[in-house]
Amino acid sequence: REYISTGNKYGGSTAVDQSGDIYIAGLQTTYPANYTEGLLTKLDGTTNSIDWSNVLAPPTSHYYTDSSLTDVEVDSSGNIYATAYSHNPSDNHLYKVNDSGVVLWEKNLGGGRGRGSDGYSSSVTLDSNDNAYALNNDGVLQQFAPDGTPGWSTDLTPGNDQLGFSDLLMKDGNIYGIGPVSHPHTTLPPTLYGYLQGGDGSVNNNSSN
Repeated sequence: REYISTGNKYGGSTAVDQSGDIYIAGLQTTYPANYTEGLLTKLDGTTNSIDWSNVLAPPTSHYYTDSSLTDVEVDSSGNIYATAYSHNPSDNHLYKVNDSGVVLWEKNLGGGRGRGSDGYSSSVTLDSNDNAYALNNDGVLQQFAPDGTPGWSTDLTPGNDQLGFSDLLMKDGNIYGIGPVSHPHTTLPPTLYGYLQGGDGSVNNNSSN
């Protein structure tokens, strides 16, 4: 992950496709209203020039930090998956975009219950069949087929637990959630919290620093 800043545009997550082209997920600040909107940018991997830059997750109100893209992945066909967080109201979205920047589908991931609201971002990872696994900032993980059909959904933070993941990793068919873990009065160091079987969403609550 890399943080990039230029003018009123900021990138917080990057992915590279099989051709070496680079996708940057972030936000741009809109003046004079002074709100933000999610921005997905494609860079040519050879020339480093901008192929296109498209707004996703349009702002929901005129308050600062309205929306931003929080994570990005590229599938085996060159399609891009990006998660977005919007403020006022608080919710999370998953977008699938082709390599020309056209939105193929969008899913509302929910969120905003307060859990994970301490800056934990929505995130996405893909398996070898290009199924997407998207996590909202309340700790709810959802599976989507390549055509956007919803699969299983599981809450990683049931009850009154407050726990947020800053990123997801897919390895050997298992999904790993990376902390930090949030409690009402303290934030623990980043933690590899556990894994979910990619096929059925069952939770194995292992953790290690």
